[in-house]
Amino acid sequence: MEQILTITEGKVNFEPYKIFEVDNKKFIYTTNIGGIYEIDDSLLRVLNEEGKELEEIYNNLKDTLNKDDIDKILKSMKDLKLLKSEDDDIIENDDKSEPLHMQGITLMICQDCNMRCSYCFAGDGEYNNKGYMELSTAKKSIDFLVENSTSDKLSVCLFGGEPFLHFDLFKNIVEYCKSIEPLVNKEFSITTTTNGTLLNKEIEDYLLKNKVTVQLSIDGDQKTHDSNRYFANKVKSYDRIMEKTKNMREKGLISSRATVTNNNLDMVGIFEHLYSLNFRAIPFVPAYNSLTKNNFEEVKNAYINLIDYFEKLIKSGDYDKVKKMSIIKSSLNKVHKGCDRNISCGVGNSSCAVDINGDLYPCHRFVSSEEFKIGSIYIGFEGREKFIDSINVENKDECKNCWAKNLCVGGCPNETIGYMNDTSEDKFDICEITKFINESLIKLYVRLTEDEKLNLFGKEKVGN
Repeated sequence: MEQILTITEGKVNFEPYKIFEVDNKKFIYTTNIGGIYEIDDSLLRVLNEEGKELEEIYNNLKDTLNKDDIDKILKSMKDLKLLKSEDDDIIENDDKSEPLHMQGITLMICQDCNMRCSYCFAGDGEYNNKGYMELSTAKKSIDFLVENSTSDKLSVCLFGGEPFLHFDLFKNIVEYCKSIEPLVNKEFSITTTTNGTLLNKEIEDYLLKNKVTVQLSIDGDQKTHDSNRYFANKVKSYDRIMEKTKNMREKGLISSRATVTNNNLDMVGIFEHLYSLNFRAIPFVPAYNSLTKNNFEEVKNAYINLIDYFEKLIKSGDYDKVKKMSIIKSSLNKVHKGCDRNISCGVGNSSCAVDINGDLYPCHRFVSSEEFKIGSIYIGFEGREKFIDSINVENKDECKNCWAKNLCVGGCPNETIGYMNDTSEDKFDICEITKFINESLIKLYVRLTEDEKLNLFGKEKVGN
């Protein structure tokens, strides 16, 4: 055990971790490798000696643990990347390397909308710069994606505002992607998000023929949806989109996306209603900027109910519903994979957004915020690395020592920046609710059987 003495020379300190108790058993979540392990009181005793010299630890624990036992525990901690030391770096991950080559791009083909949703982050869909993209800009954007990617499979998202206000350009972009596929040895997948109010047979037939993946913005049942999503004249939209999407829903060819606001925090009820409408997938996420600290307990209870509901679906074997509840399944998958990340998504890294003028932004939520512009399709990237560094959790004092940093990874960058800049006393505590959710998911994961994990995640197993 001389190796331990060398490695832990000086004070013994640990990387971030979290202790959980499930069914009278104790578990540790090791942040640096995202592992979950059952532990005993001996390891807890050593953890409680953090910040002390090794000889002091030997002396403090001599009545319960001998030197060899302590050295073995420290060695296991080193193997789990839990033990800090001067001559042994913590585990590295891919996000600390140079930015990835692009794999996708979002084109703001229409910075305009026919609706006036109450919580719109884009200023009535205009992003402070109302207008429509030109075909030349769209083509140059696709070429820019190709030139900056080494992947043979690329994703193009046609976004707005409401993209079907500019359906002619929509079609031209799809046709352009198809025409250059054999020339550039790339395969394009096309996605779009719509409010559904402009869908008709022509548009529907085109989407299906060209295998465009479609997501519909719908916030739940009629009362919930209509309280948030309406036209400029305040006319409600639920009945219209039910009619317009009927055929695609019946065929399971359209997904939904719900924004949860303080008008309705019953996420189980929202999911059940959207499931009854036969959407292909049902992601939804709270709009935290619509909440205050007075909503915290209500949101916490809503997540308790949602996670309990998810577990009941698993125990009853209803995996069709389980797999459509992507808000929980995708988060639980991060626990399962034991991933070690520093950046939450491809924002500004493997993907970016292009506004109607050809300017580049980290994602669609940053469009028209001039301070977050990272270049243009005409001159290339400028300041992309600086932006990526700014959202890296290892560069944030408030994140780098948090046990949940590799599950949260700083959250949505746009939302987090707004949260950190919000100095109001009644702002909703996103960090605390995020840690609560992840703690609940880890406890759920520990309760799953191996067969249940297999049904949920397949054969791939990375960590834990």
